[in-house]
Amino acid sequence: MVAGLPARLRVAAPSRDMTIVLIAHSEISTVNDPRVTSYTSYQLRLHKRARALVEDSADLIGFLATDVIIKSEQGGFGKTRARADGGSTRWLHVEGRPAFVAKNRYAMPERITIPQRFDYMSTLGKFFPQPHAGATGAAASETMEQRNV
Repeated sequence: MVAGLPARLRVAAPSRDMTIVLIAHSEISTVNDPRVTSYTSYQLRLHKRARALVEDSADLIGFLATDVIIKSEQGGFGKTRARADGGSTRWLHVEGRPAFVAKNRYAMPERITIPQRFDYMSTLGKFFPQPHAGATGAAASETMEQRNV
């Protein structure tokens, strides 16, 4: 079933003037790269074969995170303690890094600020193709009624 999902979504989206959005959790996985020592990376929390299908077929994979700053504090007995501190600014990363999976086919900037009061059109909508001029809400509601029957 999962193997055919990306193809079915690609067929359904244009015919219904839709944008398909899949949201997933992440997991930390060990990457064994023969060029460097092993390291950990955030990956989509899916079975590895399903992950490969989704990553290959997706036009956009974003990784939402805040910046992390490591602060050193002096502890007792001359010891230094490292503490992670996250900022309040949320970033949507759309260009992959060793620490996480991301990609985009829309010529978007490397990362985009996501404000607390998120507005799709002003934040992300400007990067994607706009719906056709003749599209109406009636067609969408008719499709929803057909699915509920």
